[in-house]
Amino acid sequence: MLSRPDVVIKSQETTPSRTPLEIPEILLRVAQCLADNDLTRCLRVCKNWRDLILPVLWRKVRVDRGQHSRSSGPDPVFIYRHRHLIYDLVLLGNAGLDKHIYPNLKRLTLDSDHYTKDLERIVNLDFMEMFPSLLDLKLDTVNVSVRSWLIMSMHHHLRDLGLYRIEVKAIDAAGFWRACANLESLRLGEVTIAGGGVPSNMVFRRMRKLSIATIKQMDTIAQLNLILQCPRLEELTWLVLDSGQYASRPFGHLIPQGMWPDLRRLSIVDSIADSDFAAILEGAGGGHGGLVHLEFMTSILQGPAFRALHRHFDTLVHLDCQSYPSLVSPIIREVLCGCPRLEALKTGTILAKDIAEGGPWVCRSLQELKICFWFGNMEQDLQQSVFERLSTLNRLERLTLYHHGTTDSVEGGNMLEFRLDRGLGQLASIQLKYIMFGAAYVAQLSMEEVEWMATNWKGLKQINGKLNDDPVVEISLATALQGHGINYHR
Repeated sequence: MLSRPDVVIKSQETTPSRTPLEIPEILLRVAQCLADNDLTRCLRVCKNWRDLILPVLWRKVRVDRGQHSRSSGPDPVFIYRHRHLIYDLVLLGNAGLDKHIYPNLKRLTLDSDHYTKDLERIVNLDFMEMFPSLLDLKLDTVNVSVRSWLIMSMHHHLRDLGLYRIEVKAIDAAGFWRACANLESLRLGEVTIAGGGVPSNMVFRRMRKLSIATIKQMDTIAQLNLILQCPRLEELTWLVLDSGQYASRPFGHLIPQGMWPDLRRLSIVDSIADSDFAAILEGAGGGHGGLVHLEFMTSILQGPAFRALHRHFDTLVHLDCQSYPSLVSPIIREVLCGCPRLEALKTGTILAKDIAEGGPWVCRSLQELKICFWFGNMEQDLQQSVFERLSTLNRLERLTLYHHGTTDSVEGGNMLEFRLDRGLGQLASIQLKYIMFGAAYVAQLSMEEVEWMATNWKGLKQINGKLNDDPVVEISLATALQGHGINYHR
């Protein structure tokens, strides 16, 4: 009988268990959340940590060599040694660089309050050869030579240019505009551009984002011509000033309807004529819909402008006109009743009677509301109606109530009272996370309201503002809020 061969059973090899921080993906995610000092200490743990964390530590570098502030940032020797790891570099004050290639640098900021020669030397070297991968350049208070504008115009990778407190002389203007020809984003703040404005034969077809805040030696029409020569704009911010002064000449007739079919974000700062604002609104959108994000300050918003705004009701997601407290109340009512996609509304005063007389609010996607509800002396019974309308906003997370004082439309009166006996209990159906009472708004809460909010709004994280006129009561309310895990700031 044949004997069976011995069967040798080998134990399975077990893989040694690893801690979470030995898994590269987890360690990298943790490293991205740490401060530089902590990252530096982590380098000393082991070689694996060092190899993984070193690129995170050097990805963004900030160097400040200010004349009146304490110097900060790594030594130039270490910057040179790790320059291949740097993607974002910020140089402030007297900070400078030697002429070396930074092969992976994508974003560069040069910011000097004193016209220091070190930063100017960087700009006026062959700095585009130093930064062959540069996409985003910001210059603040740095003189730029004609040669540098020419170099920039030949650097086709550059997509985003921000200029602040910089003078472009007439002799430099042609080179400057050529440097802008390939940009997708241009930000101008407190700059001086001589030479009569952009040449009429230039079209900035790649420009998607344009921000203009004070251009000296370019009047309103010259600035508008620049905007008109960017037909594919998606975002526009315009501080409408005439060479540093408020616009005095009408310009709406120069804007063709549907001029910017791709425009989705529009911010118009400072006062312009109603007809001019209407023309801008008529020129925006149309290609794939209307405006999504709109901010404006003190336009009158009468007939023409409001009719033009109405075209964008179906697409508006964010509307900010809070700097215009005298906005006519019925217009705010029309927005609440006519913008179904609205997620954020920051606006002026709406009269309680306009809420009571208006139709239902359709902005059921609203997540943030900043508003002043105003009641006449004989309209306190409408408090319940206002809370009833608010209760329909079942996605509302941030509510800011403020007080503008008197309004021309109603003699005397008061604001919405955030109390249970006025109808606050109707808001149990929504889940607020942040509540702010403006500087002139006194909520006059009691302990009953605090306990109700803590019970019904489980996700409430923070309340800002004055809770009660009585300082003793306010302290007890603040203590109660903190006891429920709700942050409070006066």
